Amino acid sequence: MKYDELVNNILQEQHFGGSPNEQLTGIKRHVTFEESPESEAQGDNISGDEAKAMQDMLNQSIAARRGGKKKTALQMVNTDKLSDAGRQFINELDRSADTYRQGSAIGGDASLRQVAVDIEDAAFMKSFAQTQMDYIGWDNSAGFGGAHLYRYPSTGAGIQGVPVDKDGFRLEASIEGKKDEHPGDVMSLFPLDQYSVVNLFAVGSDDPILTKGRITNE
Repeated sequence: MKYDELVNNILQEQHFGGSPNEQLTGIKRHVTFEESPESEAQGDNISGDEAKAMQDMLNQSIAARRGGKKKTALQMVNTDKLSDAGRQFINELDRSADTYRQGSAIGGDASLRQVAVDIEDAAFMKSFAQTQMDYIGWDNSAGFGGAHLYRYPSTGAGIQGVPVDKDGFRLEASIEGKKDEHPGDVMSLFPLDQYSVVNLFAVGSDDPILTKGRITNE
């Protein structure tokens, strides 16, 4: 694939957006690229028009992430209902996106994309390092053939709806496996790779603002 792996597959689509299914399966693509025999023969050489087209797509992706016509899950977050710590966390996610944008621009420093991921990971660890996940039950329709579901904060007796924590967030996670192999009633959130998928939600957004876990790293 040419042009720095098509600028890391257009900002690693699933890293800064996409539906939970897209993030889980990696099956998406609003934009697809097909290599023709002619383009393969040309190797890594691209025309000015091709470079401009890719930059336009990058700009559209960034615009969507930073305030485009169609708001992303992160943009839907109601920061007025978050705690100070919650707003600081969202600010770090925005800083991560800004850094990623700089590293993905034509002529930009590609190493900034990893810096952006590191900023996001550090913010997530700082905010949720001590989080304990409560077992919800087995769901035959989850994952590929069923999964054990976990949630934070607790959804015990007397709690109506799906609650958020004091900062305005909630987590849902799944562990794929066999129904009779119960992982435990309470599990630490970290290490993340013990879960197949971990989705983070915030007040105001029905879709996850971050998706992590074992499958997302494969």
